[in-house]
Amino acid sequence: VPVIPRLPNGSPDLPLQVGKWKIKTLGQVIPHDGFWTESHIWPVGFESDVKYLSMKDPRQEVMYTSTILPSHAFFPQHRGPIFQIIPADQPNTPIIRVSPRDAWQEVAKHAARVRDKPPNPHISGTEQFGLASAVTKHLIQQLPGAAALIGRGYRWEDIAE
Repeated sequence: VPVIPRLPNGSPDLPLQVGKWKIKTLGQVIPHDGFWTESHIWPVGFESDVKYLSMKDPRQEVMYTSTILPSHAFFPQHRGPIFQIIPADQPNTPIIRVSPRDAWQEVAKHAARVRDKPPNPHISGTEQFGLASAVTKHLIQQLPGAAALIGRGYRWEDIAE
């Protein structure tokens, strides 16, 4: 990955543009089951922006803010994070789901509906959140508590700047 701009204390200088995503906050690693998979860590408080087709206006692309939240009252049986997406043109209509895939598929479904088209079945929620890039993975793996997930089901990736 490229050299990441850093503050004097060594933390990344956020917000950081990573491809089409603006990484606004990295969040914090939660050491409980459900807050990571074999290939991804879901840090609570992570927030990114990305442009995508509007769910309201078929002629527009708008900014979507994606956030990882702690378990939520909407899903009392769920033991992992909640994935929220807020479109800039409908800020009072958040999409809230238990996976990044489910959340972004909901966005894609509504965006396709206003265009009278079928939804994109291949949309990757992890990618749309900005979590699939090597830069983002590298930064998340540097968060306190990330290394403790080795041996607990997370597959560490050696990524150098």
